[in-house]
Amino acid sequence: MSEQLHIPNLPESLQYHWQRLQAGPFAEQPITLLHLGERQTLLICRGVGEELTMIVVPIGTAELNERYFTPRPTPASLETAIMAVEDAIAPARSPLLLASQLYCADPLAHHITLAAGFSPNRDEEAQSLSSDAVEQLFQRYCQFVEGGAPLQSGWPDATPVALLILRELMHHLAFPKLFLLPSQP
Repeated sequence: MSEQLHIPNLPESLQYHWQRLQAGPFAEQPITLLHLGERQTLLICRGVGEELTMIVVPIGTAELNERYFTPRPTPASLETAIMAVEDAIAPARSPLLLASQLYCADPLAHHITLAAGFSPNRDEEAQSLSSDAVEQLFQRYCQFVEGGAPLQSGWPDATPVALLILRELMHHLAFPKLFLLPSQP
């Protein structure tokens, strides 16, 4: 039976994707649904036989962009942003996240996938992005910040910030892969 989300102010798209994960082949697996919000990052998770839990990471894409990436990040501001994200993520460590599969339907996650060189997958199955691929893309971004080769055009402003949050989440919370869900319900 799928577990209903009844969390105030939760975007409908998250409720939709959570219910799809619960109704599908993932119903008996530990899962985490990631939402890269403007002011906070949400991790909605459930272990096998566990209650639904929402972990709020108090840092979001717009806030991070305004504080560290505007007008353009410097190596020093990028390092400070990394530390801020690490500090925000540290309290989010939870046994519920162990062995959990990470899913995301946010358009920013899809932009990261495209920037990493993967083409969009229009199938119903989730496309995956490894933590190594995320790290490689982040290193390319760091080289750009340090004056290296320009990145491909078409990155929305929040994509580098979302990449930073995703990289730190995957690294510090030990998610080996991100599975992308179709962004449109």
